[in-house]
Order: sequence, then structure tokens, then C-alpha cells
Amino acid sequence: MSYQSYLNKKLYKIGGSMNVNVVEVLDFYGLLNYIPNQYKHEIKINCPFHDEIEASLNVSLDKGLFYCFGCGEKGDIYDLICEIDDINRLQAMIIASKVSSNKEIKYKPKKLNYEKLKKQAEVFFNGLSKPDWENINDHYMINRGFNSKVLKQFDVRLNYQGSHPIVIPLYENGEFKGYVCRREDNSEPKYLYNKGFKKNNILVGDLEEDHILIVEGVFDMMKAIQYGIKNVCATLGWSPSEHHLEIIDNKLNGKLVCGYDNDGPGEKGFSKLKERFGDKCVRFNFPNNRHDICELSRNEFQKNILKLFE
Repeated sequence: MSYQSYLNKKLYKIGGSMNVNVVEVLDFYGLLNYIPNQYKHEIKINCPFHDEIEASLNVSLDKGLFYCFGCGEKGDIYDLICEIDDINRLQAMIIASKVSSNKEIKYKPKKLNYEKLKKQAEVFFNGLSKPDWENINDHYMINRGFNSKVLKQFDVRLNYQGSHPIVIPLYENGEFKGYVCRREDNSEPKYLYNKGFKKNNILVGDLEEDHILIVEGVFDMMKAIQYGIKNVCATLGWSPSEHHLEIIDNKLNGKLVCGYDNDGPGEKGFSKLKERFGDKCVRFNFPNNRHDICELSRNEFQKNILKLFE
């Protein structure tokens, strides 16, 4: 890369140890998609630990620290190397030293063991206690209009050791695939997924051959089920993947109702579904400019969705 002058000036002591060139390390692992300005102290890159479209990993070039606003991974440059290569800190320091000094070193990328990460996520989730939702009156989820029945059905648990204490397991056809954590306010990021979770590889739900309601998030899915629609799936975003489409194609026996959010991305998602399923796909009409299904009352939801199934 053509930033040698930048590299020569940007050597930092990480954690009081040897000098490390953060830019060289990031470039070595293929994480840079542009040359950072030599006066820039922080950059944002795609996180290597979870699937994402927009970059969410913030890296301090001065301090050698990183934090992902998408999955919550954080630490210094050595922690980053340890996580990517599954090695100890001493080994990571040796790699960082060689890379920073421009010594010839060949990197063989190590793939994440997604099955192992999924098992770790399941162990973590099963270790959380089950709230007694029937006797909880004042909580974020209750205040959002979710009743104890649906909270128990989705096995929603709480973990106040982190910033995203609401933990919801995610299943595809009855198989545990991971979990999503939610904040108790609207600060960003609202959601965090377990390490290694790839949204494009899971369609949340247990579909039967029937009409299907498709939504973006698990909260919308929970509210739709609470309001009486059982055959619901969630793509965890507005853009359905080929994996999502194939499952829906195999289960669709009637209409596909698109309940994606009432905004620009939601309309783009509807267009993708329309391309695949044609006239079978219809758009849920949100009354009173409501943004998503979570904002609807039971009466508003049922009145508008029943029209589509007639």
C-alpha cells in the first residue's frame, strides 16, 4: 500500500508493551478497504466476527483499541489477533511485532468455527435464569405491550451483566441457531447477536405450509404471534437472502404477506420478495403511518391483515 510515510510515523505502544503498527496489522488481516488519512485517529471497518453490510468496528489508531457496535467485541489489537487466529496473547504479540517491522510473514486466514460458537452461545443462553414474567409488572418488555404468554413462549431471558440485558433465543425449524440481545432503551446499537451469528443463514421461525407473514425483527414476530398469526418468520433485516427465499418457497401455500417496516428499506425488501413470488406477495398496509407491527394495537393489526387473507 502507498502509505509508507504514514506507517513510519504511526507506531504505538499497546498496553505498555512493544511498538505496534495498527494500520499494518489491519492490512495484514485484510480488514482495510481504504487507505486511512494520516491525520485520522479513528477508522471504522467491517467486523471480522459477524456478518454485516455496513462497517461497525471502530478502531482507534492512536491507542490500538477496537469496539464493534454490531456484536459488542472489544479489546486491543492483540485481542483482535487472538480472536481471529484463535491463539494466545504472546503469539499475537509476536505476529504484531513481525508485521509492524515489515518482516516477511505469510498469513493463513483461520476460519471461524461457527458450530463451536453456536454451541458456546447455547451454553451461555441456557445458563441464564428464566424470569417469572407472570409476576413482573414493570419492565421494558411489558411496557412495550408484550404479554407474559408470548414472553414465555419465546423463552425471553434477562442478563444484567451487559448493556443489552434482554436475551432472545433464535430458532429455525426448532433448531437453536443463536441469540439476540436488546437494550432497554433506544440507544444504538439496539441489538447485538452472539459471536459468529450470520443473519443471512437463518430464517427465524417454524413455518407450516400455509399463508406466511414475513417480518424484519423478532419483536415484530412476537407481536404478530401475540395477536393471533402463527405462521410468521423473521429475516432479521429488510433484505431477504437466498436461504430465506428457498425456505419460504418450500412452505408457501397461499399468500406471502410482507410486514417489513414502513420505510424505504422495508419497501426495497418488499420489491425483492415481489420479484421472487410475484402476485403471491402482498404488502401489509400500516394504518396511521405506523412504522412497524410492534406499534400496532391488536385491533389495528387484525383488521388490516385479515383483509389480505380473504
